[in-house]
Amino acid sequence: MESTTLVVRQLKDWDTAERIRRLLDGEQGVARVLVRPDRGEVYVKHSRARAPRHRLLERLEGEGYEARLKSST
Repeated sequence: MESTTLVVRQLKDWDTAERIRRLLDGEQGVARVLVRPDRGEVYVKHSRARAPRHRLLERLEGEGYEARLKSST
């Protein structure tokens, strides 16, 4: 399992947070999703093989969200 932090531009309220959580939590290979609207961040614990980072980003972008990986610096 790997942990990934995504930054979502439209993540500003709890309703959006819940929609994003349900969207990613339903993906095959995703074990856990934690959403922090106060930071605009989504923390995802997932299988690198079954749910690679690019697929998580594509899933969010397909629903109209602007998302990117958080840099490690």
